[in-house]
Amino acid sequence: MRLKEDRKLHKEGWEVFRISNWEIRQEEIILELLADLREFIGF
Repeated sequence: MRLKEDRKLHKEGWEVFRISNWEIRQEEIILELLADLREFIGF
């Protein structure tokens, strides 16, 4: 389902950065996720 949504958004010109519930619950990787998100948005 998410893949279909992502394709639709890409066709409309959006970029998608998904984070799973599992990843959010892993305290040891939160800083890595934030770094990836900052890179993704060019912050």
